[in-house]
Amino acid sequence: MTAPNDEARRAREAEHKKEARALSGHALITGPEAAAMCGITTKHIRTLEAQGDFPARVRIGPNRVAWRLRDLEEWIDASSPAPPHLRGQPARALGCWQ
Repeated sequence: MTAPNDEARRAREAEHKKEARALSGHALITGPEAAAMCGITTKHIRTLEAQGDFPARVRIGPNRVAWRLRDLEEWIDASSPAPPHLRGQPARALGCWQ
């Protein structure tokens, strides 16, 4: 059993790592998060990957993959036409994900 201080320290470290990745422009998100962000299913992500039509995944563990947030935002911007008054805005501004 871990001590409460160890759990609190691990939680702080995880939060710091998350903040550091976000600041560096290399924030990573999981498959379900990527699917929700893009408005598709995880199965459709695999189909698009097989066709070479989806950003490359990043292996973050022996049985775990993720996607770079920036790559997904760029993919959304490139693959979904925006209304003329919103062209050039980042995916976040287009309401593609919250």
